[in-house]
Amino acid sequence: ALAAAEALGAPLDAAIAAAGNYRGLPHRLEFVREFAGVRYYNDSKATTPEAAITALRAFEQPAVILCGGYDKGLSFDELGRELAARARAVICYGDTRDQIFMAVRRARGERDQPSLKTVHDFRGGVNLARRLSRPGDVVVLSPACASYDMFKNYEQRGDMFRRIVNDWI
Repeated sequence: ALAAAEALGAPLDAAIAAAGNYRGLPHRLEFVREFAGVRYYNDSKATTPEAAITALRAFEQPAVILCGGYDKGLSFDELGRELAARARAVICYGDTRDQIFMAVRRARGERDQPSLKTVHDFRGGVNLARRLSRPGDVVVLSPACASYDMFKNYEQRGDMFRRIVNDWI
C-alpha cells in the first residue's frame, strides 16, 4: 500500500499515517476489543477450512479458536492438523462440531493439547473461550463453515460475536 501511495506521488508520512488508521474490513480478522489481556477477533467471513487456516496462521500468540457451523460437506482434516499444531484451545459448535472435534482429536493424537471442547450454543462457546484464554492470548471466531445452521448469514454471526464480547464488563 505504501509503495502504491508513493507511486501516486503521496507523501510517505501521510501514507504511513493513513495506513496506521486503517481498521480493516468487518468480519475479516476484525479486531473487536482487548479484555483482561486477551485480544478478540471476528473472522466470521472465514466460511471454509482454508480461510480459517489462514486466520490461524496470522497470529504468533496462543489462540483460542471458535469453529463450526453449517455443513457444506467439506473436509476438516487439514484444519484439524493446523489447529492441533497451533491452537491453545478449540471450541466446536454448530452442525459441524463433531466433525471438527474428531479432526482435531485425530491430529493431536495422544497429546492433551489443544484443549478441545464442544458446545451447543454460540453464546456459551464465546463465554467458554473467555474462560479458557489467558492474558496474551487471542480469541478468534474463525468458523471454517457457513452460518446457516444458527444464523441468517456470516454478518449476523459476526455481529453477535462482537455484541457478546463488547457486553463484558
